[in-house]
Amino acid sequence: MAESKMGLVHGGGEQSLRAGIPIETLWTVGDVARFLRCSTSFVYKRAMAGGLPCVRFGAMVRFDPAIIRALAQGTPGGDPTEED
Repeated sequence: MAESKMGLVHGGGEQSLRAGIPIETLWTVGDVARFLRCSTSFVYKRAMAGGLPCVRFGAMVRFDPAIIRALAQGTPGGDPTEED
């Protein structure tokens, strides 16, 4: 497997992040906006301000759906595995 400059691992016909999260599972800004029923500009602003945890690949911004769902449900810190 070869590693690209962005930390992606290539091999087996599927690209994945080092952390083992398949790229196909990450949400785009549009996906998050549809889920939260808000504008894409709100998602961009919150992500850049640190209010929505995201992964940046150059100009691309991607989100872990589990973290976004946890934030929407009011889980402290947005960690879906964190217990009260």
